[in-house]
Amino acid sequence: MKKTFLIIFAQIICTLSLSGQDLVFSQYFNAPLRLNPAFAGIGVGPQFNINYRLQWPGISQTFESYALGYNQYFNKIKSGIGVSATSDSAGDGTIKHQSLGLTYMYKMRLVNDWELRIGLELGYTQSILDWDKLVFYDQIDPISGPAPGGMVIPSLEQRPENLNNGYLDVGTGLLVYNTKWYAGLSMQHLNSPVNDFLNDQNRGVDSNGIPILFNIHGGYQFILESGNNRTKPTFLSPSILFAKQADYNQLNIGTHLHLRNLIMGVMFRHTFNNSDALIFSVGASVDNIKINYSFDFTTSALGFTTKGSHELGILITLGALGKEESKLNNCFLLFR
Repeated sequence: MKKTFLIIFAQIICTLSLSGQDLVFSQYFNAPLRLNPAFAGIGVGPQFNINYRLQWPGISQTFESYALGYNQYFNKIKSGIGVSATSDSAGDGTIKHQSLGLTYMYKMRLVNDWELRIGLELGYTQSILDWDKLVFYDQIDPISGPAPGGMVIPSLEQRPENLNNGYLDVGTGLLVYNTKWYAGLSMQHLNSPVNDFLNDQNRGVDSNGIPILFNIHGGYQFILESGNNRTKPTFLSPSILFAKQADYNQLNIGTHLHLRNLIMGVMFRHTFNNSDALIFSVGASVDNIKINYSFDFTTSALGFTTKGSHELGILITLGALGKEESKLNNCFLLFR
C-alpha cells in the first residue's frame, strides 16, 4: 500500500457517510447553523436543535451523525450568536470526527423590507482513527480473505505516530431576505485545514487540505392561513439547496407543508452523476417544539439494500408563538 492510503480511506468514508465530503443533513432546516452561520439568531428568543442521522443501516459498519446547537438574537446589538457541536462515526467507529463551532451574525436593513445577515464561524475539529480496525492489502489472503481461520495476518504498513488530528476551521455566510423570499450563500473550510494523520514528510505535494464547501440555498414562503396564540400558521415552503465541494455536487429540491401543527415534506436529492434519494419527512409542531422524522429512499444503483437513511430532528424555539412570532418580518417559518 502507498503511504497515502489513510488520506484515501478518510475521503472515501466521508464521501459515503455524509452525502458528500461534508455533513449535510436531509433536514438542514432543523440544523440552521450547519447550513449557514448567518442563521444565528433566527428566532425571537433562544433556539436549540438536536439532530441524529443513521445512514444505510442495511450495510455493515454503518454511519452515524449527531449535532447539537444553540443560537439567539440580541436586538440591542443587531447580532446573533451560536454554538454548535457535531459528532460522526464511520466504519463502526474506525474513524470519528468531533467538532465545536462558535458563530457570530450581524443583521442590517437594505431597502424596503429586504434585510441582510452576515455570519462568521470559527470551529475546532478533532479526528480520531482506530488503527486496529483497519485491514490493509497485505493482510488479505488471496484465497481465504482476511483473517483465515481466525488468525490475523500482520501488516507491514507503519502505524502513524499520532492517531488524533485536531485543526481550526473557518467559515462564513450571508442571507438576503424579505417577508416571502430568502437566498443564502455559505462557505466552509476557508482556511483549507489539513485533516489527515500523516506527518509533513509523508503527506505528499498533492495534499492541499479540505476543499472549500460552497452551499447556495433559497426558498419561498406561502402563508395559506395565519396562526394565532393557540395555533401555528399554515404555510407552504418550497426550497432548493446546491452544495459543491471540489468535484462533488449535490442538489436538493422540494417542498414542505406546515398544516397548523402537522408537518409533511418531500425532496429529491441528485448528485449530478446519478439520482441519489427521495426524502420523505413527517412531523409535528406543538407550542415551541418541532419534531421531524425523515427517510431517505435510495434511488441510485445501490437500491433498497442500503435500507435507506433515517434522520430525526428536534427544534426548540422559545418565544415563537402569538405576538412574539409576529414581530419577525421574515420568511423563516421553516427554520423555527
